[in-house]
Amino acid sequence: MDLIVYDDKGKQVSKSVRVSWLCKFNYFFAPAPDPSCPNAPVSTSAAEQPFQSGRMLWLEKTTPTGADSRTFVLHTDGRLQVYDDLWTQGQPPSDPAIIPPAGLLQPIRGFGKVWRENLAVRQPLGWATAAEQGFQTIWQSAKSDSLATPAYLRAADQRIIEVLGAGGIGNWKYVTQ
Repeated sequence: MDLIVYDDKGKQVSKSVRVSWLCKFNYFFAPAPDPSCPNAPVSTSAAEQPFQSGRMLWLEKTTPTGADSRTFVLHTDGRLQVYDDLWTQGQPPSDPAIIPPAGLLQPIRGFGKVWRENLAVRQPLGWATAAEQGFQTIWQSAKSDSLATPAYLRAADQRIIEVLGAGGIGNWKYVTQ
């Protein structure tokens, strides 16, 4: 960062300086992304389901208050779509008129609602290749003043995923193998 100082005659002097500080929280995985500090990690229930061309992840919460259940659509080409979880108990879990090809599945409940109601998800993602799997995970976002702040979560296979986006679209990648 550049430090700019003015003397009493208005003459400007600048110097590049590096300021280090301790973060209040550490990332839940290593190696940590550099140089950002993270927000507090959020432990949450999750589900994951593989598809022909990607996967869907559901997180019960991404903030400590937990009022923000979300579904993440991770396409194999690195594109990300994020949807609020609007499926509720009592809604149809699936559409019996949609018949999957042999060996493939129609996603159900929240994944199914996003998949059935959004052609921009359904067409490129394809059919589910296995049933959804529930697990416990951790979600943690980086501190930032910008809209596009990276966040990290542990997938069912224990790899760490970075998601980056704003307005429900963005990109994703594995940061650990």
